[in-house]
Amino acid sequence: MNDKPITAAEIEEVLVTVAYVIAEHGRTEYGPLLERLERELQKYKKARDPVSRARAILADHAAREKSI
Repeated sequence: MNDKPITAAEIEEVLVTVAYVIAEHGRTEYGPLLERLERELQKYKKARDPVSRARAILADHAAREKSI
């Protein structure tokens, strides 16, 4: 079992996967899961203090710059 906290990026990754399954395969039964993931992502983002959010934004930006 992994004891690392879940990150916003991980939630977003699963959210995209579920959105793909719904959109591309018409699997509307996953709608409640999509809604739950959206709520969890919003809750996660709101719960973090501004300094943590700012650091996460900068880290994400740096990672994207590296991949270019």
